[in-house]
Amino acid sequence: MAGSSSYTAILDSNVLYGNLSRDILLSLATAGLYHARWTTKIHQEWSSHLGNNRPELAQKIPLLIQQINASVPDCLVENYEYLIDTLTLPDANDRHILAAAIVGHADAIVTENLKHFPADVLAVHGLEAQHPDDFIMNQLELRPFEALAAIRKMRERKIAPAISASELIGLIEKRGLPHPKIKATLPAHRVGTMINNIQRAIVLNTLPPLPNGINADDLNDAFLLAMSLAGEANYLVTGDRRAGLLQRGSIGRTRIVTPSTFCAEAL
Repeated sequence: MAGSSSYTAILDSNVLYGNLSRDILLSLATAGLYHARWTTKIHQEWSSHLGNNRPELAQKIPLLIQQINASVPDCLVENYEYLIDTLTLPDANDRHILAAAIVGHADAIVTENLKHFPADVLAVHGLEAQHPDDFIMNQLELRPFEALAAIRKMRERKIAPAISASELIGLIEKRGLPHPKIKATLPAHRVGTMINNIQRAIVLNTLPPLPNGINADDLNDAFLLAMSLAGEANYLVTGDRRAGLLQRGSIGRTRIVTPSTFCAEAL
């Protein structure tokens, strides 16, 4: 939308409250998969609950908020308050989130309280509400390798104590993530395999042009076809059904498949 060069999402306080969901969502944002935004009031909501529930952490919360704000450029939405009283939601206390989404030129609100943000109300403003699990799954489907690389980097940052891929998956399941849709597509052992295999990825520094007679429906995808041929890949994984790649089906020895098919067949 206007004001942002990438897909923009307002993160509700309930997805910033939990350390794990917050880390995953911010890791995806700092990797450039989407633009995350929030407000000072959203910070006040989750930090107040965290301080009340975990008083031993209260003194650390201000620094944590500073670090969160510093992790994503242009993250704070301001000057949205004038809209609040003009909006209607099932819970009036959530109107500030919708107001921030409108002023912040967001595409979506990521929240665990989907019933608080009816689809018909949000559609008027060109918005949608997504559960964090569905939102994370969308990132994995659209840009699987970038998303998994971001999650791997997040795991590597956890050095006190260090955490393995399998331990990370265990934490995700223990704390209520992922959504059944993610579990069905990416079982824990497969996610761990994918995260670890990224460390052994081959980087192609130069690509030859596509052979004569081979053309991409979208010129911006020509490099993907060239990379598949040059790398003698078994799979080209894409979630974009509009560009014609999935309709092509294959190029050379490379099958062109969705992330779901790749996970089911290759891992």
